[in-house]
Amino acid sequence: MARSAISLLIGLAVIGAYVLAQVLNEDPLPVPTETFIYSINERDITSVEITHNGDTRRFEWDERSGEWVFDDVERSPVAQDRWGGIPLLLSGPRVQRVLSVDQADLWRYGLDEPLTSIRLGLSDGLRLTVHVGIPSPDGENDYVVREGSPQIVLVDRSWHEVLARLVTAPPFASRP
Repeated sequence: MARSAISLLIGLAVIGAYVLAQVLNEDPLPVPTETFIYSINERDITSVEITHNGDTRRFEWDERSGEWVFDDVERSPVAQDRWGGIPLLLSGPRVQRVLSVDQADLWRYGLDEPLTSIRLGLSDGLRLTVHVGIPSPDGENDYVVREGSPQIVLVDRSWHEVLARLVTAPPFASRP
């Protein structure tokens, strides 16, 4: 009986050592690199104000019609073919890189007098503001800071280009 108990303990020790060796040799789980400068539900956005090169366009969610409209006297509708993905884009841009810089150096990144500012009104009454500065040296990203955040981040340039175009080429719907 003692022999079988010893054999069982040795067998369990061998199996335990094998399992431990396998666990220690596994590659560690990748660290998630997907970071967002902010993340909100697109349905929580009730207003959008974009200022680009000194020009401003405002858009609002119209509860009655269930559509986005320009914040103008006529409550002009937006062209859905151009507006369709905008709320999703505004729900949270993906960060390419977080920079560790001193806030006193905002001017180096064009964020002391930003090229573009995006202000979102949310259903809970809060406001979120993001400023876009100059492009990165490689031209692939823009320097971005969320108001109230100590971090300057790089965001893919296409995000800014799409939003700036809402000001430079407003998406007015054609009237029938």
